[in-house]
Amino acid sequence: MKIKDLYSAIDKELDFFVNTKKSIVFLNNSAKKRKEFFVLPRREALAYKSIGFFIGNETICENVCKYIDGKTNYILVDTENKQSFNLFSIAKKNIRKSQVIPFKPNDVTVESCDLLVRHLFEEDILGKKVLIFGSGNLASKMALRLAERQAKVFVWARNQEKASTIVEALNYILPKYNETKIQLFNHDEYDFDLMISFLSAENVIGPGVLTYLNKYGKVIDGGINNFSRDFIEMAINNGGSFIRLDTRIAFHYALMSLSFETSHFFDNVFGTKEIKNIRCVAGGILGKNGDVIVDQIKNPTQVIGIANGMGGVKHDCELTDEDRGKINTIKQYILQSDEKNL
Repeated sequence: MKIKDLYSAIDKELDFFVNTKKSIVFLNNSAKKRKEFFVLPRREALAYKSIGFFIGNETICENVCKYIDGKTNYILVDTENKQSFNLFSIAKKNIRKSQVIPFKPNDVTVESCDLLVRHLFEEDILGKKVLIFGSGNLASKMALRLAERQAKVFVWARNQEKASTIVEALNYILPKYNETKIQLFNHDEYDFDLMISFLSAENVIGPGVLTYLNKYGKVIDGGINNFSRDFIEMAINNGGSFIRLDTRIAFHYALMSLSFETSHFFDNVFGTKEIKNIRCVAGGILGKNGDVIVDQIKNPTQVIGIANGMGGVKHDCELTDEDRGKINTIKQYILQSDEKNL
């Protein structure tokens, strides 16, 4: 791809940021051997506007990083190594003005698929029969998640030996009293309520597979173009629901590190501080024996208790006179702070 054409395509997308104070550029990669560069869909959420680019070449990655540096507030870069070059390392090396943040698109994909399934079945997944095509990262995560939701999950993959190992490992992870276990697909199983595909190959699932889907069954193409044209046409003609997964469903998940709630937590809730010469902790920090645990470190409003030094809170019967004195001192501090704010 010519540099001139590359920069022209980027400039066209950057125009989306006009009059925008919160802007994000996503740089994505994929295990699939696609084009060296293409533009991803624009997105908006949580007052942010974002554009994105698929990067499939190391040289193009360097050029894109240098060109967009400083033209956006944040650059979220796929941190998973899916090809021979490291997208995130190149971004860190070539971007100086914009803030580089690592993110995992696969996690957004899983969240999107999970939300879609819950919507399609109106939060009633218990006992639903699900066939998942694939045994890779995304397929395995969805298999585990749906099994944890008590769906009856079956896995089909081109490499059955790998799939068998994955299924065994996932079943080890499932809670002891989980009523359902993930199984390898066999051709005696029919009447599936849902099929989800996360394969890396295109047009590999033919119309014959439809016989395993029940009359009201739904199909989700998460791997993009996994199903053949004949399968899609037959599925639609039969009145079934065929859906290509749209990851915009969980786009806000990628923005969690930039959200007000996250920054508020780390700025106001999380931390340690001495109040009246008493060490206080909040936000999950493991306190030393005798530390006072409060609800938030910046402006506490509640005393949770006294830390036992092992990640827990002392029972009332374990409190010493010194512990009770600390609690009363911090409670008095909170009351005085409230009175000042009135």
